Amino acid sequence: MATTSNPPWLSSPRTQGIPKTFTEQCGFPKSTKAVLTTSMPGKEEWPIDLQFLDGPQWRHSAVTVGGGFSKFAADVGVVVGDLLVFEWVDEGYLVAKKYPRSPPPKPRSQSRAESSVTPTGSEGFAASSPHPVAPPASVAGPSTLNPPRFTKTLRKSHLLPRPQARIDIPTEFWRTHGQEQFDGPLWTISGPLWWGIAKSAVIVTPRQTFCMLTQGWWEFWMLNKFKLGDTLLFVKTGPAAFEVSVVVQ
Repeated sequence: MATTSNPPWLSSPRTQGIPKTFTEQCGFPKSTKAVLTTSMPGKEEWPIDLQFLDGPQWRHSAVTVGGGFSKFAADVGVVVGDLLVFEWVDEGYLVAKKYPRSPPPKPRSQSRAESSVTPTGSEGFAASSPHPVAPPASVAGPSTLNPPRFTKTLRKSHLLPRPQARIDIPTEFWRTHGQEQFDGPLWTISGPLWWGIAKSAVIVTPRQTFCMLTQGWWEFWMLNKFKLGDTLLFVKTGPAAFEVSVVVQ
């Protein structure tokens, strides 16, 4: 779900509508309680209350009530013109991402993939599936000359159906960059065709500790058309972001 903040919304910061199209796509919300979080490390969460709307006169299925949403907006520094993208990743949870307003781009020809996802209004929706083409540059963060990276060759265990789908982070990589980065934070993963958000998890056994990307990984590898035996290159492009590509053998 995407929305652009505007003066009427800022004059009533406690109310944010959930489009009916978003609800039809992913079933959110199912109750009057929900939680907003972000894709950045830190696991900060904002509880929000919701009120359901019923009737054809409403273009929203529910609206936020109380002060939860206004606290979120204040904490993340929302200003007029910012684009807010809310992605459903779990029952009762929405992941929020803010894209600051930027000057209008110079006219250019659109690719077929871009034209197929051009929004028709100020509101759209994004369910648990990743998004087509590449994310805005602000998702990936600043580039460096030699960003951290690792490769993984896809095995059957990486291509399991939901909810078992997961991929492990090499031990040397997570030990170098910190186990805590993969103990719950949400990661933006950008592929050749689609990008999305995946939840990280740490699994501890008597013999070994594993860091993994779990929820969101299945949709990502399916929509990017990765297959068994592919070797993937993961490049860390931000505090919680990977760019993923297939290594040509």
